[in-house]
Amino acid sequence: MVTMSASSPRFAALIAAAADAYTPSSTESPVTSAAFARLAAAMLDFAEQTSGCRVGAVEILSAGMRSVVLRLVFESSDTSPGGTASATSSRIVKFFRRRDAASNSGGFGYLREKHGLAALGELVPGVYPQLRASDDGRRTLMMEDLASGASSKLKSCAELMAQGSQQAALALRAYLDLWTAVLRSPAQQKVIEGFRQQLALADPKASSPGSLTSPALVLKGLERMVVSGDLPADHLARVRGNLETLLAVSPHQSVLTSGDFSPLNVVLSVAQPPALSTGNLAVRALDAEGSAWHHPALLIAEVLLGFPSTPGPSLTTYLNERQLQEAALMLAQHIYPGIPTVEELTGLPEVEAALLIIQGIRAEQAGNSPPASN
Repeated sequence: MVTMSASSPRFAALIAAAADAYTPSSTESPVTSAAFARLAAAMLDFAEQTSGCRVGAVEILSAGMRSVVLRLVFESSDTSPGGTASATSSRIVKFFRRRDAASNSGGFGYLREKHGLAALGELVPGVYPQLRASDDGRRTLMMEDLASGASSKLKSCAELMAQGSQQAALALRAYLDLWTAVLRSPAQQKVIEGFRQQLALADPKASSPGSLTSPALVLKGLERMVVSGDLPADHLARVRGNLETLLAVSPHQSVLTSGDFSPLNVVLSVAQPPALSTGNLAVRALDAEGSAWHHPALLIAEVLLGFPSTPGPSLTTYLNERQLQEAALMLAQHIYPGIPTVEELTGLPEVEAALLIIQGIRAEQAGNSPPASN
C-alpha cells in the first residue's frame, strides 16, 4: 500500500496543476489558497491509502460551499489483495466541509451520500456510482468515476436539452427512463427501511432519519414568495395543511430518490453493457448527497415546472409546455394510474402541494446562497 505525507511535494505539484486549470464559479472557494492545497492533499492521501495506488493526475470538479470534488487518475495498479484501483483507472473523491457531517444527517451531505449510494445501488443496480471507500473521520468518500467506463464523453440530459429539438427529446426520454426505473423498483420499501436504519445508527438524534432534507426551508421560501408578491397570502393559507401533510408523509407512502431531480445529474454515454439504456446510450446518474424518502409527487412537480432545480438558463427555453406536461403524465401513471389529463393531475391536492414545495425550496435557496469558504 502506498503511504505518503499530506505535505508531499508530489501532491503539491499535482494540486497546483489542477488549480491552474480550474476556474471557480462566483459561489465557490478559491482553489489557489494554502488552505485549499492542504484540504486537497488530505484527499489525495486518503485516496492512495484506500486504493493502494499512486495518484498521477488531479482534476478539480467543484469547490463548493458544501463539498470539494476531485477526479483522481491513478498511475498503475496494485497487485495486493486489498488493491481497488486498476491501471489508468480514475476515481471521484468527495470531501464534505461541515464538521458534523458524519453525525448529522439533517441536510444534504456526507451521511446521505454515503448511505444513499448504497441504497440507490439496490434500487437501480449499475446506474449510480459505486461507493469504493469512506472515512467518517475525514468526511471523505471515494466512488466510481462514471466517465472511466464510457467510450464516449459523458453528456448530461441538461446539456443535450440545449442542443436542439431532437436532442432535447432524447434527453427527456432518458430522464424519464431513469426516474421510471426508480419509481417502479420493487425494492423501494425494503431499501427505504434499510436507509432509515443506517441513518438512525449514524445520527441517533434524527427524529425522522432519511426524510426530506430541511423541510422548514420550504415554508421559509414560500413566505419569502408571499413577501415578494410571487404568491398570494390567501393561497398559501388555503393549501398550508396539504403542504404540511405532504412534508410529513410516512415512509410507506414514499419513494427513495437521490433528492436532486435536475437533468444535470442524469448523464448519457456509449458504454457496454449498460445497466439502463435509452436507445443505444447508457443512462447513468450521480450526486446522492440529498438522498431521501419523500412523496413521489415532488418529482412530478419538478417536471411540470420545467426543472427549476437546474441552475443557469431555464430549460423551458428548449422544452415546450406540452412536452413537460406529457412527461409528467408519463411519470404519474406509475403513481396515479388512470389520470388522463394534466388538469386532473395538477388538481390533486398532493400535486398542488408538491408544486409549491418545489417553488418554496428554490425561492429559499435563491435568497440564501452565501459564498463558499475553505
